[in-house]
Amino acid sequence: MMRLCTGDTQRFIAKCMPADCQDNMGAAERRWAAIYAANSTSSMYKIILKHIPKGFSILEMGCSAGNLQHDNMLMGVDMSFPALTYAKRKSPNVRYVLADISQGRFSTHDVVVALNMLDVVEPHVLLKSMISHATRYIVLSDPYDYSRGESTVKTPMDSITIREHIQHLGFQISDDTAQPSFVPWEIRINSRTSVRYLVDIIVAKRV
Repeated sequence: MMRLCTGDTQRFIAKCMPADCQDNMGAAERRWAAIYAANSTSSMYKIILKHIPKGFSILEMGCSAGNLQHDNMLMGVDMSFPALTYAKRKSPNVRYVLADISQGRFSTHDVVVALNMLDVVEPHVLLKSMISHATRYIVLSDPYDYSRGESTVKTPMDSITIREHIQHLGFQISDDTAQPSFVPWEIRINSRTSVRYLVDIIVAKRV
């Protein structure tokens, strides 16, 4: 599932898009897939890669255009076919699955990653899916931006409540992500427009 920009920013960007992108969800989805694919060099991905434990198999939920590149990435799941097309071009050896992460059942992996997904999937549903597929670690990042109008999740979690929930589910937060972080994530839309978030990174180990 691709993470779309929210609130006033999304409405502003929609006005900048061609008319067919506003009227045709397929066209809009293809455009967003291209935007995310073009932002694959964001420093946020490099920072997150440093937090992923070495030597373990990885499943990414909501992988979008496959910007998180790792030698041990074995599977990516997303609901956007255009995004998965970009992902497959980047990493032909990775298995990509078109599916809803909240409903599908996939093979288990040592590490399950979900980047910036908490505003598009109910946090408790996302965490339940992550822990049911992770044998060792889960890795999350999010800016906690829940301003999506009617499509906003019903039970949002902030940097404190999500850590508490993760620990309640039987995972221990790593020492270096025990406190909320503010990692810059910039999405460049075009030469004149970009969106900037500050994301929180959490790494937790099954105990």
